[in-house]
Amino acid sequence: MNYSTNLYSPEAEEALLGSVLINPDCWAEVRAQVKPEDLYLHKNRWVYDAITALKSRDEPVDLLTVRTEMERHKTLDTSGGDSYLAQLINSVPTSLNAGTYAQIVRRESIRRKLMQAATAVAKLALEERELKDILADARRVVAAVVNDGLGAGHTAVDSYEAARELFEQVSNMELLKASIIPTGFYSLDLALGGGLEPDTSTVLFGRPGMSKTAALCQIADSRSEAGLVTAFFTKEMSKREITRRIVFRRAKVNYNEFKQGHYTDEEYQRLVHEMAQFGNRNTFYIDDSTPQTTDQMWAQCERIYEEHGQLDFILADHARLFSDRVSADSRRADTEAKRLGIITWNFKQMARSFHSRVIFSAQVNRQVEHRDKKMPTLSDLRDSGEIEENADIAIAMLRPWVYSQAKNEYALFQFCPRKMREGPTDSEIEMSFVPEFQSFERLAP
Repeated sequence: MNYSTNLYSPEAEEALLGSVLINPDCWAEVRAQVKPEDLYLHKNRWVYDAITALKSRDEPVDLLTVRTEMERHKTLDTSGGDSYLAQLINSVPTSLNAGTYAQIVRRESIRRKLMQAATAVAKLALEERELKDILADARRVVAAVVNDGLGAGHTAVDSYEAARELFEQVSNMELLKASIIPTGFYSLDLALGGGLEPDTSTVLFGRPGMSKTAALCQIADSRSEAGLVTAFFTKEMSKREITRRIVFRRAKVNYNEFKQGHYTDEEYQRLVHEMAQFGNRNTFYIDDSTPQTTDQMWAQCERIYEEHGQLDFILADHARLFSDRVSADSRRADTEAKRLGIITWNFKQMARSFHSRVIFSAQVNRQVEHRDKKMPTLSDLRDSGEIEENADIAIAMLRPWVYSQAKNEYALFQFCPRKMREGPTDSEIEMSFVPEFQSFERLAP
């Protein structure tokens, strides 16, 4: 299919190249916005490639050097020869508008890519495959163009501009404070400087049985109760189990006792009340789809974001259970590490895309079991793949009673921030944990 109708500007392409030929100093501005494939006409791409090659070798750029480079690659004659190069130089009187020409070329390139993506999506719609797979592929096709387009024009800023942006932020402390949202765990929030900022990815990590799911449930519950839009993606438990955990914790009713018929009328009334309160929320979403990839998770987040105009918290339990795949590898351990890297990198990108706070859980290996000090370290997380690298904040979790079963440690729980952008790490934060309600409580002062 021909996408040339009104989707490219030969005048802008020629003016762009002519600007560089008469003033090579504008190359940095052009290069920051335009890629070779953004030029529609092949002869213009060949000129652009010649300039790129000369610049990469730190050689001067002028009519003669570009001509020689193109002749060396046998692209001079097919692009129009000396007369076309002269035409490029004569197409603009000055290079002052090179940035504007670059914007026009880039804009038309994105429009062509959108048309191509539309055709690709139309072909996908005709395929006889699982709908979820078709939708995932369609999302990837469109997202690639959207991300490419949104990246256009985002160039590095100098120190003055960076300082100006920082001044605007710190001069409006109320706005800064408003962007930091507590997790609901008071002691942990103190260590986090008040809570979590947007665009951040946080991992809660530990061995199995450390109540990572309970922590995510409590954070999701308290944040949605506060009116914040929250999405919970659970791979270990069903949405019914997650809902049950939340409601029984809020009602302070022991589920194990309840299912045996051991409950009072007062406890039953509390349960009914909490179920009604929970059911009336419109800010809490639970997705227990399995198998599920992070692409499918992203699509669900987009739907929620479009409905509310915001998505404050995204929680995932847990990273390893997402079904993203990588190509076959000779070593399974390497393949799994790469797979986890893809999953956690997508978590990080979701936090930025939705201006949200992503919190996910991850299990660490058994090395912890063989040490005297059972609190996991970053090295334990590092052995689980690229999780540490992709998370902005990493918090280890430990319930000492699991290992010692000492009575004085039964209700004790410890969080230990191991990685933070700012603030102290390796300080152990103690909280009370009530197993019968799966509830974290603030320790009495």
